[in-house]
Amino acid sequence: MDSFSTSSTNHDFISPSIDATESHSHFSIEQSLEILLIRRNGLWDIPKGKVEKNEQVAYAARREVQEEVGLVDPIITHFICTTNHEYEQKNKRYHKTTYWYGMIDAKEYRAINGINIKKKTKPIDSMKFRFIPQVEEGITDVRWVDILKAQDWVAFDNLREVLSLLTEQITGL
Repeated sequence: MDSFSTSSTNHDFISPSIDATESHSHFSIEQSLEILLIRRNGLWDIPKGKVEKNEQVAYAARREVQEEVGLVDPIITHFICTTNHEYEQKNKRYHKTTYWYGMIDAKEYRAINGINIKKKTKPIDSMKFRFIPQVEEGITDVRWVDILKAQDWVAFDNLREVLSLLTEQITGL
């Protein structure tokens, strides 16, 4: 059974058995929303991972992005929602709660704004290709993908729901 919630209640502290996840996003010069996707075990996904003992969910989300894609300075912009689902692994059933956060890449944000303010030119794309996939976690590729393409590429329906909600939140600003 899958469930979906936009409530931010109790997402600051959780037990270590719950995953912290996030959706990493930024705006291009045309203000089109892009999502950072990872290819894990042959499927397109959004970076996420386990919360360590005594770790806050938001901190875990940021740390997991750093580890999975090699991003140095992700900054959480807002809480998106939680999702819940069950899965089976090695004949054992698990319940998983996932906490989703919007983030920006601080280094890219500073570079883009610096270029625009000082030179009044379009930002360069070179920083989009500096990611390092965490191969030991089955991650083989990291890409910025526009939101519509991301919704087609992601392997799971609950990810499409999160991306739709993120789009609503961003376009509603």
